[in-house]
Amino acid sequence: DGGDGLLLHISGIGGTLCTVSARRTWVVSEVKSATERHTGIPGSSQRLLSGISV
Repeated sequence: DGGDGLLLHISGIGGTLCTVSARRTWVVSEVKSATERHTGIPGSSQRLLSGISV
C-alpha cells in the first residue's frame, strides 16, 4: 500500500465495534462513512477521538 494505510480501531461505550482499514489521506467524512458501513451507526451520530486509551 506504499505505507499510506492505517488500521483504525473503532470503539463504543460497550467496547470494540470494528476495525477500519483507512488511508492517511482520508478526511473525517471518509472515516465516518467507512465506520457507518461497518457498524450501521450514522456519521452524524459518531464522535471521533484520537490518541485516547480506554
